[in-house]
Amino acid sequence: MLLLDLISPINKQQPPATTATTATTTTTTSAPTPTTAPIVAATTTTTLTVPEAPARRKLLLVGCSMGAWIALLVALQRPEQVCGVIGVGSAPDFTEDLLWAKLTEAEKATLMSTGSVQVPSRYQEEPYVFTPKLIEDGRRHLLLTSESLPVRCPVRLLHGLEDEDVPWEKSTTLAKIIQGEDVRVILVKAGDHRLSRPADVDLLLQTVAEMLQLTADQQHDGILPSS
Repeated sequence: MLLLDLISPINKQQPPATTATTATTTTTTSAPTPTTAPIVAATTTTTLTVPEAPARRKLLLVGCSMGAWIALLVALQRPEQVCGVIGVGSAPDFTEDLLWAKLTEAEKATLMSTGSVQVPSRYQEEPYVFTPKLIEDGRRHLLLTSESLPVRCPVRLLHGLEDEDVPWEKSTTLAKIIQGEDVRVILVKAGDHRLSRPADVDLLLQTVAEMLQLTADQQHDGILPSS
C-alpha cells in the first residue's frame, strides 16, 4: 500500500512527506517546496520511484487531498501496477479552480510580479505561499478538463459534506469521468476536509481492508496476476 498524505502540499515551511509501505520496507521522502520545483510533477515522479518492489507487485494508492490527485496521475502512468486508488477529500486541479480562480486581481498581480503570494491558512499560523511554478505545473496535469480518464482499477472516493477546502462535488465529477466500472463515492455527512475523526478513520481503514480483499479475490480468480 502506498500512502500519499498531502493535505497541505503548499506549506513553504513544512513540505509534505510521501510514505511508501511494503511488506518489508518503509521509505519517506520529502516533496520539494513550491518555490524551488513544480510540486505536482516532482511529487508524482517521486512517488513513481519510491516503491522498491518488483514491477509486478500491485500497489493500492491512498491519497489525501492533493495526494489523491497524485495517486490518479500515478495510476494513469502505471496502470499495470496500480490495483486500486482511495481518495480522501480528493483535490485534483485545485491549483486552477480553488487557487488561481479565487485570487483577487491584486493578488494575481503580486504573484506574477514578485514570484509569490501569501494566503491565510485555517490549519496553521503561517500562511500558504503560492508561486507561479505551482500554477503552471498544475495546468500541465489537470484531470477534470478531460471527458474521460483511462483509470480502470477500482476507485473509492471518500469526501466530507462539510469540507470547506475542497467541494465534495469534485469527487462526484471524478467518478463520472473515470473509465473503470468499479468506482464509488462515499460521502460523510458531517465530515470535514481531513476526515480525521475516529469514525472517519475507521471508515478509511474499512475501505482499505475491503480494497485489499478485493485485490486478493481478483488475484485468486486470475483477474490480476499474483506478485
